[in-house]
Amino acid sequence: ENFVIELANGWNMVSAYVQPDPEDVIGIMEDLVEAETLIMVKNGSGQFYNPQFGFNNIPGWQADEGYMIKMDGADELTLTGESLPWDTIIPLEAGWQMISFYPREGIDAIAALSGIVDALLMAKDGSGRFYSPAFGFSNMGDMVPGQGYLLKMDEDAELVYTVEEELASQSSHYLQTSLLPDHPNTGENMSMLILTDISEGEIGIFSGGNLIGSGVIRNGKCGIAVWGDDSTTPDIDGALNGTPLEILLQDGNGLHPVKSDVLSGDNRYLANGFQVVRITDITASPEQFGIVDVYPNPFNSSTSLTYNLPEAARIEVSLYDLAGRQVADIVSRNAKAGQHTITVDGAGLSSGVYVVKLCSYSGISKRKLTLVK
Repeated sequence: ENFVIELANGWNMVSAYVQPDPEDVIGIMEDLVEAETLIMVKNGSGQFYNPQFGFNNIPGWQADEGYMIKMDGADELTLTGESLPWDTIIPLEAGWQMISFYPREGIDAIAALSGIVDALLMAKDGSGRFYSPAFGFSNMGDMVPGQGYLLKMDEDAELVYTVEEELASQSSHYLQTSLLPDHPNTGENMSMLILTDISEGEIGIFSGGNLIGSGVIRNGKCGIAVWGDDSTTPDIDGALNGTPLEILLQDGNGLHPVKSDVLSGDNRYLANGFQVVRITDITASPEQFGIVDVYPNPFNSSTSLTYNLPEAARIEVSLYDLAGRQVADIVSRNAKAGQHTITVDGAGLSSGVYVVKLCSYSGISKRKLTLVK
């Protein structure tokens, strides 16, 4: 049987319900290498195939395992081999492992994993959405064919997927953020569960002033994938292990710092870690005027600019080239005191370095931006 996996640009966590024959990873990836779209393949043990350097230490593609594949552009991977029954046993060990998904249709994660719930500490998909049985929370929605999944087990177990959808009553499907940007997949993340009495809004997680994760509050809970640095790139594009984390609330009127209690964890980034935080209050308006952050930077087409206003004022935000010529009038309006985020649109501009300038009664704040197309 042929099994086709759709691969997106960047990192993908994938699996298949067929056992490829032959199982040699170099042969399986041959078409992607010829198309020059494959960057790297990794298994759950950290073994990898890097075609650029002609190196591979993955023993072979095993149907019960999941794999991380980093792509330079979208493409398709076709696996040919023996199809495995949906109820084939997958052996699990204590700790983390990346596994396959055998059923032929999507099944809610809570239902699909109900047979191992007593030993399951955490389940995650390739986008960082997660299921925590201890806290009765899941924003994973359906597990689907073609995708791989990370499981953390308290003890050894055997997984046979369950297909009874009525077991999924606890599930809270993932909601896409609209006020905060969605951080790109860096191939590594930490799971954070936010508990709050705030009825609505979005939560942003920041490290060193940079947004590294965001999520939507729903029914007093918010599950967030906090993204770590991608070690395969030269740039720092996520949190480093041990980095302190800051939580901000976006309520439509800007970003607001919050007061919180850490119920589990230590409020620092840890790859594949799990933290639970309860928001206790929203803090007062920021006291220092100016641009707080621009993310992403460098950017392609558009970026988000966050700024502080210690008091209500009329503000103007404009974009200039390095010669001092104004190239865009971004915002001119009255704004309330607080922290705000706006979008800088560079779709009509050429690649290069620009200066964004924030002006108000409180003064002038500038920040350099790099537009890459």
